[in-house]
Amino acid sequence: ESLIELLGAQRTAGPIMLHDRGPLSTAAYQIYGGGIDPSVGWSHVEHGMKRLKPDLIIMYECDPHVALTRVRQHSSKHDYFENQPLSYFERVAEGYKQALKRYPAVIIDASQPIEQVHKSTMQHINNLLEEKTNRPA
Repeated sequence: ESLIELLGAQRTAGPIMLHDRGPLSTAAYQIYGGGIDPSVGWSHVEHGMKRLKPDLIIMYECDPHVALTRVRQHSSKHDYFENQPLSYFERVAEGYKQALKRYPAVIIDASQPIEQVHKSTMQHINNLLEEKTNRPA
């Protein structure tokens, strides 16, 4: 059973779920970063988004050079992604921009200090939780 199917089944059951990444990452990393066939990639994205039906998508926007510099400064171990050239991350960023044309999201400026990014994130999550808990059954 795929992760999308598992999460989709849980989502249908009603619990509130928070998760990072998701189908939009497929667009960014696989289609734009990795170069897979866009029709195949977008088909997977569409399936995942229909199955998960997110109430809120938060996208963190940061210049790829700044983001890559931060990661490399804060981690002594670099995985596959951190070892990619800047051009890869520029393509990934473009993939996220294209995904946002298809799926609306809250965009948070991740070049701000982490405390502000956290505050903005929690504000959006708390607003959604308040809306869901005050919604008539």
